[in-house]
Amino acid sequence: MSDSSNDKIDKAQEKRRKNIAKKILENMRKKSNDYVERGLKFIDEKKTDKAIDSFLKAIEFNPLNAMAYTDLGHAYHDKGLYKEAIINYKKAILLQPDWIDAYELLGTLYADRGLVSKAIKYYEKAQKIDAKDPFLLHNIGNMLFKQGFLEESISNLMKALKIDPSRARTHNVLGQAYSKKGLCEKAIEQLKEAIRLEPNNWEYHSDLASEYYNQASYQDAIDEWKQTIKLGPKSAAFYNNLGASYAKEGLLNEAKREFEQATHIDPKLEEAWSNLKKMPDIEEKKQPTIRKKKPKTIMLATKAYTKINIFENELRAFIQEEMQIVFGEQWWKHQVSQQVQGISLTRKKDEVDDRAKLGLTTEDMHPIYYSDFKNLQEIIEQGTNWKEVFSKTFPDKTLVQTRLTEIYQIIRRPTAHNRNNLSLREISVLEYFIEDIMKHIRKRRTLR
Repeated sequence: MSDSSNDKIDKAQEKRRKNIAKKILENMRKKSNDYVERGLKFIDEKKTDKAIDSFLKAIEFNPLNAMAYTDLGHAYHDKGLYKEAIINYKKAILLQPDWIDAYELLGTLYADRGLVSKAIKYYEKAQKIDAKDPFLLHNIGNMLFKQGFLEESISNLMKALKIDPSRARTHNVLGQAYSKKGLCEKAIEQLKEAIRLEPNNWEYHSDLASEYYNQASYQDAIDEWKQTIKLGPKSAAFYNNLGASYAKEGLLNEAKREFEQATHIDPKLEEAWSNLKKMPDIEEKKQPTIRKKKPKTIMLATKAYTKINIFENELRAFIQEEMQIVFGEQWWKHQVSQQVQGISLTRKKDEVDDRAKLGLTTEDMHPIYYSDFKNLQEIIEQGTNWKEVFSKTFPDKTLVQTRLTEIYQIIRRPTAHNRNNLSLREISVLEYFIEDIMKHIRKRRTLR
C-alpha cells in the first residue's frame, strides 16, 4: 500500500476519533445540563439536599459548567452553608468572568450576611456587565442606604426606577432614604407609590404610617396602622403604634383600647404597658389643645422593634409547637429549668395584678409567652431539647447561639429602650439575623 493511501487512512481514522470525542463531549455536556435541570426542579420542590447531589453530578460530567457551580452555590446558600456557597460562586466566576448571575448571587449572600461593603463590590461588578439591570441598581442603592450613604443610595435607586418604574420595593426604599434626609414630601410620595403598586404589602403600610406619624399627620397614620393590622401579622407593636396615633389626635378612649389590645397580645411589651398605665392621668388632664402637645409617656415603636416583637412571638410559637410534638402536653414542666419556670410564673402573676388594677381580666396564656429572649435561647440549647428537637431545624448549635446572643445584645442594650437610637447598621444586622433564624423555622414547618 502506498504512503499516500496510508496517509488517507490515518486522516480518516483521526477524523473518526475527533468525531467520537466530540460526541462524547457533547453527551457529557448534555448530561451535565440535564442534572442541572433536575437540580432546579428539586429546588422548586424544597428538596435542597437532592438538588445539591444533582448539581454535583452535573459538575462531574462537565467540570467547566459555570451554571452548575452557580446553582450549587445557591443551594448551599439556602442551607446556610455560606463558605461552600462562596467557593462555588467564585468557581463559576473563574470559569466564566462575564457570568452575571454568579456576581449577583454572591453579592446577595454577602448582603444577607450583613457584609455590606463586599455585597456592593460584587453588585457593582455585575453592573459593569449589565449597566441597565434595575435589580442590581436597586440592590446597590439598598446596601448604600443601610450604610447611611443617602445621596449615593438615592442616585442608584432613581436609576433603577428610570429603567423599571414598576418596582414597588425600590420606591419603598427610596421613600425611606428621602425620609432620612428630611425630604418629607418626597418620602410620602415614594412610600405611597410602593403601596399603589403592591397594596397588600403590610410592611409598606407600616413604613408609611411611621412617616405620617413623624410628620404629625396623625389621622393619616391611624389609617395606615389600621391597614397594617388588617394585612400584617398579629403584632402588639402595631396596636401600640395605633394607640399612640389616636392619643396624638386626642382620641383617648380609642388609644386606651389599642394599648389594652397590645398588652393582651404581648404581656411583655413595656411601651404599651407604660402608655396604658398613664391613660387615666392623661384623661384627667385632657385639654382642648392636646393635639398640639406631645405626651411624654407615649412612644412610637420603630419598624425594627416591630420586627423584633413579631420575631419573639414567632419563636415562642415555634418552640411550643416543636416541643409539644416531641415531648407532649407536659413539655414545659419536664423540659424547662425550674429557674425559667419560676421567672415566667412571677411575670404572669405581675401581669394579672397589673391588669386587675386597671379593671381588666387576663387570658390564661402558655407560660412561654412570659419568657424573655434569653429564656427562649436556654430552652433551645438545653441538651435533650437540642438533640431531640431543635437540631432537626438548625444546621448547628453555634449558629443559633451566635444569632440569638447578638440579637439580644442589640435589643437589650440600655439605649435600645428608645428604638430610634438604633443605627442603620444595627437595624440591618437585626433584620439579617432574624431572617437567618426564620428561614430555618419556615423550612422546618414545611417538612412536618
